[in-house]
Amino acid sequence: MSRWRTRLGRWASRYLLLPIILGVAIGSLIPLIETNTWWIRYLDFPRIEFVIVLLAALLLYVLIGQWRRKVGVFAIAIALAALGYNAYRLWPYMPRPKNPIGEPAAACARDAQLSVMIANVQEGNRHSAKLLDMVQRIQPDIFLAMETNRWWNRQLEPLDAVYDHQIVKNPKNAKYFGIHLFSKKELVDPQVHFFFDATTPTIVTGIRMPNRATPVQFVGLHPRPPLMWSQSSTIRDGHILKSALIAGHSSAPTIIAGDFNAVSWERVLRRAMRVGGLLDARVHRGFIPSYNAKHWYMAWPLDQMLYQPSLRLLDFKRLPAFGSDHYPMLGRFCTDPADHSRRQPPAKDSGDPAEVQTSLQAAQQYDSGRTH
Repeated sequence: MSRWRTRLGRWASRYLLLPIILGVAIGSLIPLIETNTWWIRYLDFPRIEFVIVLLAALLLYVLIGQWRRKVGVFAIAIALAALGYNAYRLWPYMPRPKNPIGEPAAACARDAQLSVMIANVQEGNRHSAKLLDMVQRIQPDIFLAMETNRWWNRQLEPLDAVYDHQIVKNPKNAKYFGIHLFSKKELVDPQVHFFFDATTPTIVTGIRMPNRATPVQFVGLHPRPPLMWSQSSTIRDGHILKSALIAGHSSAPTIIAGDFNAVSWERVLRRAMRVGGLLDARVHRGFIPSYNAKHWYMAWPLDQMLYQPSLRLLDFKRLPAFGSDHYPMLGRFCTDPADHSRRQPPAKDSGDPAEVQTSLQAAQQYDSGRTH
């Protein structure tokens, strides 16, 4: 029996655990390559899953005791390197104890508070009543709905009685990129931009606050995701960085929110935070996955809220599922000019301007290549 157990352990170690360890470890490190290739950028998404699989496989590999050969030592070394890199990327989003981000505990006056709710409704989802009930109950000041179409426009009409100000854009031939903004606050110079193509709208608007002489700026976006075989992350990265530049060049405190189709720890988001002077609502609060609401094994934070430190984050949380493949997210901010965040954006990198310019040029050329 012990001989069979030894043989089984040797087989599992060599043909099962060793390939898993090497494959997941290499997959964790490949995204270090600066590229927009879809499959490499996809490998940025499952870092939590990579850590879980690596830890489990390593534990079994060591317990079986077949790791003492050179290949085993090499596998453990590369696995530890991958775990270290994953930990480095994920560490800012690990939850902390109470008052996790060091924000002041002082109250914010009601007229200085701004609540923002975002929801990718999923174009084919027909559970609109659940979403409407949630919005009516929460009563956010700003509600951004993404992936809307004509059917969803009709379903959202009951909100007209609550929200005096709206922006609606449903591009033709782009059923997954309709966008709908509801606001209780007056919108100042609202605009809809198509930065690199004619089918992916981005909303840029001021929001009039009763406690401020100047508006707060809001940017709502839903860029195209990287797609297998057919679409790199070029357009997505260009949209995110263009929005960050809008924040960085504006004198108004800015909130950027939406389904970014990018996870919080991706390189492009960190760069956007640096060039836009932005903070991430998730930092020190936990991973708070917003996708996939239907599959537990795809737990990724794709729906983002970034904000500048002249605002203070009061709360950020995930709301219950309503039938979409995304969870809705809710953030509350204090807009009092005298009440700033104690946190600071990531330090600027000297290479960021050149990298941003390269990304924007690549997005422009990519779109030109698709349309001609």
